[in-house]
Amino acid sequence: LVDAIELIDEQLSEDVTVILAGTGPEYERIETDVGTRGLQHRIHLVGHLDQLALSEVYASASIGVLPGTPSYTSPTKLLEYASHGLAIVAPDCAGVRDLFTNAKNALLVDPEVAELADALLRLQDQDTCDALADNGSQLAASWTWRRVVETTLRFLVEAHCNATPRFKRRRP
Repeated sequence: LVDAIELIDEQLSEDVTVILAGTGPEYERIETDVGTRGLQHRIHLVGHLDQLALSEVYASASIGVLPGTPSYTSPTKLLEYASHGLAIVAPDCAGVRDLFTNAKNALLVDPEVAELADALLRLQDQDTCDALADNGSQLAASWTWRRVVETTLRFLVEAHCNATPRFKRRRP
């Protein structure tokens, strides 16, 4: 994400601010990287936020970005973004595509800096941003925890039924 912001920094309007919330093993490296690149005016690392503070960040935001993820992931964080009315930029991978559709309720991108940067620039168009956010909100409203559990169980049953047995049962 830092690479993408550096690439398009001069093309972004002055009021665009990137808030990086959370901590992890890369936090200090990212913090140093932002400073070294002179992007402190654009990117703010806020560390761990409690739920109230995170809700305030969501309320002030218009875009939620998940810049990279393993090849398959549960899109729970993206549903959280969508439920707060944010337009979404996410990796184009199996777990995300299970729920989100490119250019309908999210912008799904390959994990390349240029593609992420292009998606962020596309969302400077307010109509595009609003349409993705509205469609994402509708999707999020339809995904209750009950539905998540039912879908997961259905997936597991289908996977089990389609699996090739590895061992033969011994009959006593």
